[in-house]
Amino acid sequence: MMLVRKPFVIYLERKRLDNMWKVLVIICMVGYDCTAFQQSPIQFYHSYDECISVAIEKENLLIFKYAEHGYYITDSKATCKQLPIT
Repeated sequence: MMLVRKPFVIYLERKRLDNMWKVLVIICMVGYDCTAFQQSPIQFYHSYDECISVAIEKENLLIFKYAEHGYYITDSKATCKQLPIT
């Protein structure tokens, strides 16, 4: 017996893959241009909620580390960017 994927199952799988998110954190410091950071290696998340929680954690970590080294942070933004795979 040959296994056949139904069109609806294929549609759902493509829809799941098209909903990929990556972390983006923007930090602005006094005397420097704003800088955009992304994870390295890039990790993709299947939901915005999962991605934004990681982005906020990364933003807080970056702010803490830059402040620890004497930089003055003027602004920061944690966000996620949606990337269609197909």
